Amino acid sequence: MLGSSKGGLQFAVEKGIGLALAAHLAPHLAISILRSYRKDFRPSVYMKEPKSILAVGVIIGETEEEAKYLAGPAELSWARMSTGSSNLSLPTLGEAKTHIYTPEEKAARNANKDRFVIGSVNEVAHR
Repeated sequence: MLGSSKGGLQFAVEKGIGLALAAHLAPHLAISILRSYRKDFRPSVYMKEPKSILAVGVIIGETEEEAKYLAGPAELSWARMSTGSSNLSLPTLGEAKTHIYTPEEKAARNANKDRFVIGSVNEVAHR
């Protein structure tokens, strides 16, 4: 079951199937959903024990600075979606680098920071 909410969790638990959790869509729910899935899983003809996959957005650069630069388009895109912007095209690296965030976009960017794991190889591996 591909899900990002408690609805997907309930379906996977009740049917006794695996759960692929799209954590980038609801990062604040990821840990509680996976814990509930493992605790409440009901074995079925499909699976005897719970099996899950956690989907996370990861952006890696040679340095933390490069990773932040590479993450710019994704962060700007999520900020736009979160603020109801009509411009939902994926920004280029250059556009993201020079974009001047509105106060609302800044707040949305900060609120969306948990959607991604951004950094150098060592930083990402640690996180």
